[in-house]
Amino acid sequence: MQVNNFGDPFLLRVTDTDTIADIRPRIQQKLGIADEEFAKWKFAAIASLRPPDYLNDDDSVASKFVKSTSTYSSGQDSMYLGLEHTDAHPHRHRHHNNRYATP
Repeated sequence: MQVNNFGDPFLLRVTDTDTIADIRPRIQQKLGIADEEFAKWKFAAIASLRPPDYLNDDDSVASKFVKSTSTYSSGQDSMYLGLEHTDAHPHRHRHHNNRYATP
């Protein structure tokens, strides 16, 4: 399964005991999403070259992520918490932001 990232990433402090149910309202408030829409969103641990690992409300967030011990991490072993939902914004051409203004 291919993961298509969109939107703006953000950091969220998570303790060793936080579950998805604990962080769900914090994320909803931060993003300003209505209850009925946010109820459709799925949480997943995302790692490169692996399919998403979907999480339930009682899953511990910290247990899904392993801290890298290498100071030379290539980034290929990075994991993040993904929120699966429909992209409601129109898609822009991928090169649109790379255009330079011509004099």
